[in-house]
Amino acid sequence: MSQRFGYFSYSIPVAAGSKYSATLHFTEAFFGPGNQGRGGVDSRLFDVYCNGTVLLRNFDIFKEAGGGKSSLGEDLPRHRSK
Repeated sequence: MSQRFGYFSYSIPVAAGSKYSATLHFTEAFFGPGNQGRGGVDSRLFDVYCNGTVLLRNFDIFKEAGGGKSSLGEDLPRHRSK
C-alpha cells in the first residue's frame, strides 16, 4: 500500500478522442480507531477531477468505506479524451 497526502495530481495520457474508464482504490490508513490520527467521518474530504470535471465532490474515504483501514474502489464514469 502506498499513501499520498497534500496537493497532488496524476497525468495519464490516452489517445485523443478515445473512451476510457477508471477505478480508483482508496483506504483510510490514518484516521480512525487503531490508526495514528484521531477523528473519523469528515476528517479528510477531497475532490476528484477528470479533464476539469468534478467526479467526486467532498469524498470521505472513512465514511464511504465504513471506517478506518477499510478499502473501497470507486468506478468513475466513462469519458472521452480531449
